[in-house]
Amino acid sequence: MDHFPKQEEIYVECTSMIGEVWGILGMKRSMLVCSVKLNSIISK
Repeated sequence: MDHFPKQEEIYVECTSMIGEVWGILGMKRSMLVCSVKLNSIISK
């Protein structure tokens, strides 16, 4: 993740914020979105 420090910070903030609001469901959903975005970056 050294190449995308700013994105990683945004992911951490979003996951923690969503986790506080929605709990485990929010965390799972945000982690799914993050993994999808990371996969699209890696596949390129």
